Amino acid sequence: MDPVLAAYMREDFERRKKEFYVMHEVFVLAFEDNPIKLLGLSQIHEQNQKFVSVQKEIRASWPTAIWHLDYFKSPIHVKYSHTRPPSKGRYFWYLVLSVRQVSEGTRDEIRTTTHSKLQAYCQSEGLPVRVLSQENAPKDIDYHYTVQEMYSKLTEPPKGARRPNFPSYDSIEETPREKAFEFPQGRITVQQFQQHIRENAQFLANDVIAYSRFLRQEDREYKFTREEDLPLDALLRHLQIEAEAEVELGREGAPIDFKITRSDGTTLLVEVTQALPKNGHLYRQAIVARPFGLPLHERTRHQVGKDTFPDPIIDAISAKHKIGYLGNPILLVFVLGDYTDEDDYIINLWVQSIKHRAELGAFSSIFLVELARRKVIELFRKKGVL
Repeated sequence: MDPVLAAYMREDFERRKKEFYVMHEVFVLAFEDNPIKLLGLSQIHEQNQKFVSVQKEIRASWPTAIWHLDYFKSPIHVKYSHTRPPSKGRYFWYLVLSVRQVSEGTRDEIRTTTHSKLQAYCQSEGLPVRVLSQENAPKDIDYHYTVQEMYSKLTEPPKGARRPNFPSYDSIEETPREKAFEFPQGRITVQQFQQHIRENAQFLANDVIAYSRFLRQEDREYKFTREEDLPLDALLRHLQIEAEAEVELGREGAPIDFKITRSDGTTLLVEVTQALPKNGHLYRQAIVARPFGLPLHERTRHQVGKDTFPDPIIDAISAKHKIGYLGNPILLVFVLGDYTDEDDYIINLWVQSIKHRAELGAFSSIFLVELARRKVIELFRKKGVL
């Protein structure tokens, strides 16, 4: 890299970091591993609620000084996995206070009091964690600021101001290749179905605008691909459906999403649904609008939804039971890797809970699909089916 450009980038990074610290206080709860593995699913849900209560208590202690509060949970990002934090820890809970301009004494008191409240919470709950802040570990805070890319700072909006809308790509016309994105009409073989998905994936990987439109599902075919075709492709591979079998796409208004006719003439009906927490669609929009790092408030909203799992999966199954499908179809419930952390241990904990709280109903089988890895997990199945 050009030395002048490198120097400019370093200066800009330091400037942004200084501005961030003027407006924010960062606290880190450093765990040796993901707490869900240490505590279990029911205990972690209980701790999530208690942690939120502690946050409310902290904000209530300084109602005029703290105007916003954010939190999120994360391991070290993959691209920083070769680095190690100054203090031990592999999984972290982050609490970020947005603070108005106050005296230095008040700021110190906010930092000290908040640190003490977090420390008291962790000790009372017996959590194996170390609380980090500018007070006791400034090098750690600098490290986490960098690896979690907390570059975006919040600016307190004027009273009554509305947040700006996400940028739109609606004015961009579809290219001929985008128009070819949709599947052929009528029945197609499994081989043709999977080939079409591969071609579309290659197209999206090489077209930034189209990929943005795909994530925001600005076209119906993009929606179908993301919410129906990709989960089905995972199931076809999981069940090892033969290449010459035929797939009939239901699409909008059809009573079922897919009908698969196998070589021996037997048929499989497949219904697909997504497990998404409240406001989950806003997370997808935020990723597209801000590809270089989510603002803190978007991370908080995502974390709030993430903490509710596996309830969204159970709710998705229950909603499909109410429809009353005929023909004992297969139900596919897919979930994004953003919610599973692509961690099999977490998924297995979810599955245990789902099997106790949900039921097969009129479906012949129910599968969970983690879309990021196309991982398929059987939840329920009638004897003698498949």
